[in-house]
Amino acid sequence: MPKDHERNISPMQEARQKIIQEKYNTLKTVLEDMIHNDEQITAPRVCELSGLSKSYLYHNEKAKKLFDEAKALAEKKASRSYISSYDLERTDLDINPHMRHDDMLLQYEEMKRKLYETYMTSFLLCQALNVSFLRP
Repeated sequence: MPKDHERNISPMQEARQKIIQEKYNTLKTVLEDMIHNDEQITAPRVCELSGLSKSYLYHNEKAKKLFDEAKALAEKKASRSYISSYDLERTDLDINPHMRHDDMLLQYEEMKRKLYETYMTSFLLCQALNVSFLRP
């Protein structure tokens, strides 16, 4: 293959972006549900519920910001101080106070399933293209 040949890696990049978005959506859902259920928000508990790694939570800037916002909001809610609509609008969280716990569990499972499907699709695509899956 000539050295100036450019590979078509756009399908892999799209699959990777889809995985990134699914991880973020899973984290967002977990945090929303933890706030709704008045659970204490800690990194190990969030990772346990979402299936994400602690390194993702600490090293991904967008995820870290969302985690910090949710933690601050949960602490404010726990202290029984007023949470204004401005506080909720400032965050990326979409908190629905009327959602039942069973619905939230179903939502968790759906997000995990989608994340797994996206991961497997990307993995199979990389295998078909004979490229290392873990390489950025």
